[in-house]
Amino acid sequence: AAPALPGVASPSRSEAVAALGIPYAVLERHARSSDCEATDSDAFRNVGIPIGALGQTAVLYAIPCTVSGKTVTYRLYMRDTGEIGGIETLYFALHDPRFGWTGTDLLSNVRFDHAAGVLAAEYVGPGDRVCGYRASWIWQDHAFRMEQFEGPDDCRDASRPGSWARQHPR
Repeated sequence: AAPALPGVASPSRSEAVAALGIPYAVLERHARSSDCEATDSDAFRNVGIPIGALGQTAVLYAIPCTVSGKTVTYRLYMRDTGEIGGIETLYFALHDPRFGWTGTDLLSNVRFDHAAGVLAAEYVGPGDRVCGYRASWIWQDHAFRMEQFEGPDDCRDASRPGSWARQHPR
């Protein structure tokens, strides 16, 4: 008789979803609706792609849009695999001292904590759309809710994140 093999642990839902990669429908939506670089660009060769389960039927996909130095911008999508289904481009609030609170479909240097359901992003500026930010959002039922936002009070402080103030998104 063959010796007994050790058991293999089943992957978590997040691990299983990430292993499947990005579905064609999400890639097609990204290609048709964004002004991003092509997903097969050499610039993205070593760029991570955050993918995470947000619940039983919702999956997060962060697809790289541009790369400049150490900054990678991502466009984020939520795919609902439930009965109704669908793909939604996600939008996030950012604060800039020049423009106040604005919405964007691009976040920089994205990270997703699967266990906590927390999405984090940061950009040390200055930039043309925002001077800089460090923010986090938590998945809550059907949407991301902003947990924390820090940014410069003045764009002259954009490259000094240690001096940034916490903004209150109200």
